[in-house]
Amino acid sequence: MLIKLLELQKDGTLKQLVKHGLLSSKVFSYMEIYMWVDAKEKATSKSLSEIVIDAEITFDVSRATVFRALKAMK
Repeated sequence: MLIKLLELQKDGTLKQLVKHGLLSSKVFSYMEIYMWVDAKEKATSKSLSEIVIDAEITFDVSRATVFRALKAMK
């Protein structure tokens, strides 16, 4: 799903879908959380649980939201 969203973002379609209410702006938040967690997994030796806790603090969201973002973007 992330690859398709990135393709839509490059050509401006994603912005138009959000602008016209066909897609929630949460997609951008979920995409940002997913990419942040993915980068942390690759850069550190921390477990996913530790990274999720860090993401909670960084993005000021619940643990469930972080896992929802990860699930939605995979």
